[in-house]
Amino acid sequence: MDIKKLVHRAKTSGFYRTILNLGLNRMIPFNKPHGFKVLEVDEDSLKVLLPYKRKNFNHINGIHA
Repeated sequence: MDIKKLVHRAKTSGFYRTILNLGLNRMIPFNKPHGFKVLEVDEDSLKVLLPYKRKNFNHINGIHA
C-alpha cells in the first residue's frame, strides 16, 4: 500500500493508525527502540507519543533526533 493512502486512511481509522505505527517501526529501524507512536493524524499535523525513557534523550538530556 502507498504511504500516502495509508496516512490518509489513518486520519479516521484506528486500525490504519496501528498499521501505520507497525510500518514505521519496520521501515525506519531506529524508531522501534524509542517507542514512538502516532496517536492522531490531521491535515497539517501528526500527534505522536514519545515515551519518557532514557533512550529518547541525547547526551545533553534533550529529546533525541
